[in-house]
Amino acid sequence: MPAPDVLHGVHERFAGADPALPNGFAEHTPMGVDAMVALGLDASRVAAWAEHHRPQPLGPGEPIVAVRDALRAELQTDDWEAVLRRHARVLLPAADAHLFHGLIRTAHAVRALGRRDDEAARAELATGMAAWSVWADLPLATGTPATTSADTGRGLDAGGADPAAATPSASATAPPPGPLDAEAVVLDAEAVVLDAARRGAGAFVARPSIFTLHAVTAPMALLQLWPVLDGDGHRAGADVIARTHAAHPPVAPETIGALDTRSLREDEVARVADHWDAHPAKLVEACRRGYDHVADPVFLAAARQVAGG
Repeated sequence: MPAPDVLHGVHERFAGADPALPNGFAEHTPMGVDAMVALGLDASRVAAWAEHHRPQPLGPGEPIVAVRDALRAELQTDDWEAVLRRHARVLLPAADAHLFHGLIRTAHAVRALGRRDDEAARAELATGMAAWSVWADLPLATGTPATTSADTGRGLDAGGADPAAATPSASATAPPPGPLDAEAVVLDAEAVVLDAARRGAGAFVARPSIFTLHAVTAPMALLQLWPVLDGDGHRAGADVIARTHAAHPPVAPETIGALDTRSLREDEVARVADHWDAHPAKLVEACRRGYDHVADPVFLAAARQVAGG
């Protein structure tokens, strides 16, 4: 069975699952499998990892059900990129809700749709956006963007949200577009996001934690959405990432020189499937893309923290 087929089966198996575990943490199984597929792991190894994880049932009265089902209906009749772009205008100012997990799960679904656009992958996208909406306390109106003035909670800029609590976001509404050329706005915003990811990788190397790990995976997840978003989405996402990562200083060159920045061998990459936790796979995959973008060895050092020998 090809690895993308394993991911398809996981999407089907977790289609009705709660995106939050009983302890309040986010459900990571679909994200972990997508990361392993992107890393090129052997399908049998990915399937064995996925079998260790069981979906948590979602009660019919849970608030997320109505949002998810409305999004699924919308995705059945509309282009998925248009649906995401429309709702992203509401969601992106709250990208940091629940330690960025709504954004991150949505981004993994987007990559899956790039491989195979089918009902299961669209349902996964609906789950990601619905979780994002509920965790951020931002209602969505299907077909048209909802508006809100919600501005509560905190993200990584305040020391990191408790991942065991669905903390709403502190993100302010993005400023209106300025007179910049549209292409320049996109390029500037992308540079901001990549710089934040580099800072996050440096922070993880210096102080490994669940918070600094997501300081890498969150901006790299936003870049997964980049081709779908419009200029306003780029600006809104970059604004949140710049704010949440402001506490992470740039990585000094002398610091890099002291790190193990050898690229991971394929057998070392495959070790991510030895962990029950999905975070090593997510981090290694995000670091690989970060390095591909800017060739900064700090990404190699961060990946080696969780998968190196």
